[in-house]
Amino acid sequence: MYFDEESIADDSPVDDDSDCYDENENEGEDTIENEQTELEWNWSQNFVQDTFFSAKEVKGHTTITSSNNIKPIETFNKFFTQDVIELIVKQTNIHGERKSLAQEHPYNWRKVNENVIRPFLGLLIIMGLHRLPRIRDYWSRNKLFHTDIVANVMPRNEFYRIFGALHLSDNAQQHRCARDSKFSTSFVY
Repeated sequence: MYFDEESIADDSPVDDDSDCYDENENEGEDTIENEQTELEWNWSQNFVQDTFFSAKEVKGHTTITSSNNIKPIETFNKFFTQDVIELIVKQTNIHGERKSLAQEHPYNWRKVNENVIRPFLGLLIIMGLHRLPRIRDYWSRNKLFHTDIVANVMPRNEFYRIFGALHLSDNAQQHRCARDSKFSTSFVY
């Protein structure tokens, strides 16, 4: 799912005449089309299946057993423990208040709590499984896109409000070695 600026801003214009067009962009395609390489397939009688890892080989915080008796909420709670939820609530509220004060026309940030964050995270999981072109399509009146399970859990504007403020780490505990962002990214290839 792509959470781009277009999906958040309903009235963003579309620029079809991009200044980033490279006139030499299509030259590489012509070269590839002119090269006629033949693929050679080697069939083997000794087929080896992909190796699958057992749950015992995978190390981690918790082990999730594959059982038909486990409920979806139990799986959710294995990943989003009470400590994780509390961290998300706390940091989202801090970030939301900070963003509110930084705007030209500050709005009053309505604090979120566990009862709001849990359904929000559930919606993110559903959106990852049931993908639509834009986030706002989940609340669309068009029957082709409208998704009742999403629209009934949370209003669209509330979702965007939380999504814009979602924060998962404590900035006060982050290491601030290099303040110059250009310097810190100059060594990344």
